[in-house]
Amino acid sequence: MNALVQLPNPDQCVSDVGSRGYQVGHQKWANAVRRRIVASVVADILFTILGGALAYELRFSPKMSSVLPLFLHPSRYMGGLAGVHVGFLVVYITLLVLAAYSQNLYRSSPSRSAVMDGVLVTRAVAIATIALATFIYLSGTKSVSRQVVASTAVFTVFALTGWRAFRSYIRSRQFAQGLGMQHALIVGAGRVGQALAAHLEENPSLGYKVMGFIDSNHHEDPRILGKLEGLAQVVRQEFIDEIFITIPSERELVKKIVLVLRRKKMPKFGFFVKRLIDAVGAAGLLLVLSPFLALICLAIRLGSPGPIFYRASRVGRKGHRFVCYKFRTMVVDADEQKKVLQHLNERVGPLFKITKDPRVTRLGSFLRRHSIDELPQLWNVLKGDMSLVGPRPPEFDEINAYKLEHLKRLDAIPGITGLWQVSARSDPSFEAAFTWDNQYIESWSLLLDFKILLKTIPVVLKGLGR
Repeated sequence: MNALVQLPNPDQCVSDVGSRGYQVGHQKWANAVRRRIVASVVADILFTILGGALAYELRFSPKMSSVLPLFLHPSRYMGGLAGVHVGFLVVYITLLVLAAYSQNLYRSSPSRSAVMDGVLVTRAVAIATIALATFIYLSGTKSVSRQVVASTAVFTVFALTGWRAFRSYIRSRQFAQGLGMQHALIVGAGRVGQALAAHLEENPSLGYKVMGFIDSNHHEDPRILGKLEGLAQVVRQEFIDEIFITIPSERELVKKIVLVLRRKKMPKFGFFVKRLIDAVGAAGLLLVLSPFLALICLAIRLGSPGPIFYRASRVGRKGHRFVCYKFRTMVVDADEQKKVLQHLNERVGPLFKITKDPRVTRLGSFLRRHSIDELPQLWNVLKGDMSLVGPRPPEFDEINAYKLEHLKRLDAIPGITGLWQVSARSDPSFEAAFTWDNQYIESWSLLLDFKILLKTIPVVLKGLGR
């Protein structure tokens, strides 16, 4: 299978997409490559258009009457001198995409550095610019500004190199933290399975994190997570996204087991829009609420000794560990006192909650009633650890007490508010919280998120938090 690793027989390696069905691994990889190529081409085109528009405005409108004139005033580029430049810009973009393709800029290479990307971009832009200049000369036109052409080339080099460097930086950070990577489980720990695992681990840009193997033999390998019969439990415990099968003789048996694991497939575009809303919403709220947040910080500092923020370890999607931020509402040694107060716990299950918690400060009680203490979690939303809407982020103590079916809550990104918070907040049982969170995951939609956000407003204003 050329896309992932040289295997003796490509048909031996079958990939289960998110444990929801089968398709040949190399076909899935080819589709992913095509999507990345299209996205890269579109990005190059957009940045080149912006560069061309900026170059034109600097030459003919040095006062920059519009920051993004091409999109805000498209009529400026219809006909006349501007129209001529637009026509040649289209030719330039075509030449640039072809030149970039010839320089392998649309082919992902884990070993290629940002500097090398810059060199290849410069080559591609130089080839396209020389070809355009030749075309302009041969066409005999005198109306195209050489300054615009040169400026467009310079802007394009910086823009195309910059967005690639930014993409590489984001990916490297995500991979280092284990974010955005597909959890892979390999069925078969023999020669083929080991080769596949080595290839995925040596190429993190492929986006896979090998969690281990399923195999009835090769028990000497410490990464063996279980036998084939225990596949369902391993998939749940390790939050597996992809199953690679390298044992052709067990193929039918694995298909039957995976069908048991089939769940509703969530729309990727919907999640993209959800993430976009999260990022824009969190950034906007942090900006608008910044004076109020500053006052809260001052009040906490003056109200009791200790830090302003409470940093708690929480479990996110697929077991990802992150630091959840809140305004401090308790005394400094609250975590140590929790062990002494366990007998007063009012929650059923692995949760811990006391109505009149002696650890809560006077200001903290007010902040909790109106859920103001959770506002710093907007930073978690901005970082991508949390969402505006989703299941409540559990503590690690809770996870240790989870049953296998409870891990389903970790299929979604945790949220500041959720279906349980607006529907059954007064129910102290863990099973109630799990039921509502599971219902949210199974019936998720953007409309449901919007409804929950609207219902959160009266809950906060009434001070129903505890």
